[in-house]
Amino acid sequence: MWIRNLFDSLKPRRLHTPLEKARPKAARRRLTACRPAVETLEDRSVPASLSISDAVVMEGVAGTHNAELKVLLSAPSNKTVRVDYRASSTFAVWPKATAGSDYEAVFGRLTFAPGEITKSILVPVYGDRTPEDDEYFDVILNHASGAGVTFPLGRVTILDSAPRIYITDYPAAWEADGFMTIEVRLTAAYDLPVTVNFATQDGYASPGYADSAVAGQDYVATSGTVTFAPGVTTMTFTVPIIAGTTPEHDEVFYVNLSGASNALIYSGWTEGLIFGELGTPPSD
Repeated sequence: MWIRNLFDSLKPRRLHTPLEKARPKAARRRLTACRPAVETLEDRSVPASLSISDAVVMEGVAGTHNAELKVLLSAPSNKTVRVDYRASSTFAVWPKATAGSDYEAVFGRLTFAPGEITKSILVPVYGDRTPEDDEYFDVILNHASGAGVTFPLGRVTILDSAPRIYITDYPAAWEADGFMTIEVRLTAAYDLPVTVNFATQDGYASPGYADSAVAGQDYVATSGTVTFAPGVTTMTFTVPIIAGTTPEHDEVFYVNLSGASNALIYSGWTEGLIFGELGTPPSD
């Protein structure tokens, strides 16, 4: 037995060439099934997103006026896109509009067919004759499918239709003039009479600018009511000036507006400046 084993050990061994060694591995690789990777253009592109515009609408004095907000898809899609919307004052800035009395709290769903990129939302706004500040509410997008939402909130501004009353800044007169003319204006003509009350008030000394004017000594305390007839936008009234015998510096008093009807007071006071013989007082 040991002789046969010794004989076998003396037989020459067969050496495998590199090609023969690689052949079985190559064969195994060829047997593995290979599927080509398919990636569509839509898979590689950024998904379309939705946004909504803001809107501004005049309130009007009666009836309804629609606020129109545009909802935009950033790019055409080859599938249907849907998004819900609702009008709300929850997140609106002050002063907030009131659903039911200032606007209709609409809600619903927009559907973009393949290829569509723009839709509109109409929100009825109710007109009235109540003078008030401009008001705000929002239209909110949510529950989108087929696209993301980049800008989900559109702000609606309701511009009040009643005119604003303002008083001309810094009227002035010399003591020798005997009176000062004060001008009051409306921002727009109105189809109803507009009234506003006015009254004078002693000023405060402002070093380097003017001394305080005192009623009964430097001017006559004056009050009353200005009435704008329909279509009129400018009215005036006068404040009597009392000329002194003693040379003095410039002096200031105030004119205040209050109690407007059929309009809103936008700028309700001003300074009336009485020029004195000595000019402005020296600075402290």
